[in-house]
Amino acid sequence: ELLVEQQANINIIAGIVNFPDDIFILNEPKQWLEDSEIKQVISLSNYLQKENYDNYNVDETQTHDSESLLLQKSIFYPNATLEARKVLKQRADHLRLPTKNQDFHSFKTLAVITLNDHLFGIDLEMVREFVEIHQVTPIPCCPAHIIGNMNLRGEILTLVDLRGLLLNLPPQGIVFGSKAIVIEVEGIVAGVIVGEIYDVMFSLNLQKVMAIPKTINTINEQYCQGATLYNEKTMHILDIPKIFLQGGLIVDEVI
Repeated sequence: ELLVEQQANINIIAGIVNFPDDIFILNEPKQWLEDSEIKQVISLSNYLQKENYDNYNVDETQTHDSESLLLQKSIFYPNATLEARKVLKQRADHLRLPTKNQDFHSFKTLAVITLNDHLFGIDLEMVREFVEIHQVTPIPCCPAHIIGNMNLRGEILTLVDLRGLLLNLPPQGIVFGSKAIVIEVEGIVAGVIVGEIYDVMFSLNLQKVMAIPKTINTINEQYCQGATLYNEKTMHILDIPKIFLQGGLIVDEVI
């Protein structure tokens, strides 16, 4: 009874129907909103309809017409400044854009790793997984960049060290907790030893890729696609296909 009395005070209850096992409370939709709230909804609807009409019928070069529309007061947001209305209009225009028109090809997802305190980005499409290195079996009569073989869930994975190729530094030994990235390029699968894995899903805007700064002369530029900023530090984007197919990593000799 208290609930019914409280609901009746705000005039949204039209009545009550009693059944043997149930009680139905009849609602009054006309009382859901006050008059001022209904006016705001109508004002917003009319504003959006006028915006859609203008988008189809007004030349974009006629900016004075758009600004005059923005200056018109609306019950929905009567105190908005011209700048605020411009921002709201830009957001509304952006939300009206179909998803198919958005350029997702201008972005690439990278894994961010370190080698000797240098940041490198690797295209995530070529990364199969991230693993910790445990027992490694050396391979006789192989170049220094071939560290050895590792058993990865029954698959024999060859581990390589890119420091000599990218940084002109001697390979470093395997220590406890060392990590590797399993990379697959055109059917070639290998594990690349890394120092640290900083990020596994870094979204790179390709428009922000820049040429490698000339002040950095320790990086072998021919195996990099460019550079970008990662946490305000320079990160080099590796050309993985070129490294694997033209960098001399593949040993195709019979001894």
